[in-house]
Amino acid sequence: MRKQFLAFFLLVSTLLAEHTAQYGYSFFNAGFQSTFYTQTYTSDSGDNYYSEAELTSPYYATGTLTRVNDTYDFSIVAGSTLFATATDEKYYFNNSINDQHKLNMSVSDIAILVHYKFDLHQRFLFGGSYTYETIKRYNFSDPELKKIGVIENNIGTIALKIGYLYDSKLRLKDSGWHYRGGVVVGLPFIAITTDSYPTPENPFEISNTFGLNIAPHGYLGYPIAEGIELGAYFNYLYQIRHEQVRASDNGGQDALTSKNTTQRLDYGLSLSWNFN
Repeated sequence: MRKQFLAFFLLVSTLLAEHTAQYGYSFFNAGFQSTFYTQTYTSDSGDNYYSEAELTSPYYATGTLTRVNDTYDFSIVAGSTLFATATDEKYYFNNSINDQHKLNMSVSDIAILVHYKFDLHQRFLFGGSYTYETIKRYNFSDPELKKIGVIENNIGTIALKIGYLYDSKLRLKDSGWHYRGGVVVGLPFIAITTDSYPTPENPFEISNTFGLNIAPHGYLGYPIAEGIELGAYFNYLYQIRHEQVRASDNGGQDALTSKNTTQRLDYGLSLSWNFN
């Protein structure tokens, strides 16, 4: 699924590159994604549940910046976890450790942004993004959870985006260093989580009440051939999401209020090109 997702948008990026003329570029990123993930549940009875995990997985992305006219450009960027690596997640109940198990996480995302150009280098960004996350937990130490085997969360989020970008040059044929940086703020307005616990046949569903994310990013590159540039990049995401379970848990509670915090850092090498 993720490979088909990236292959499709790599094709789109290549086709759009034909229309960028001298301004704009396509790129391919390859590197790693490091994630620190915490989740806190509070039940109606006042019980507290807390979990945390930290992991790093290979990650890649492709995208394009396309010139529309003197005032507007637009960009498409799609990324995905290459394969999910496993880590240990600790699970606490009322401040005491209750379970330690394995967790892996995979992410696929796409962002489509319109660029309003204040000048050749400074831009106001607005648009949207879609992110699909899969979190799997297994190898439980708790006897009851062992009977379940694997618990899977699937989280789909559509967010509105606004931001600012500075790009030092838009023609890769120009000599010298190329650097860009900016920040994007996201407001999720559709976010649904499905969970296979307590049973895969009768999963409960979690709806998003509100959330916010902020994502600074940067790049530094240098030409290695005419129309080809090699550089390094980073993208950092800080995200808070508040949710509420729309079903009873095994303890008979009517609802669980959830606060989920994700810190995610993507980093690696980037190859950019424009042969026009």
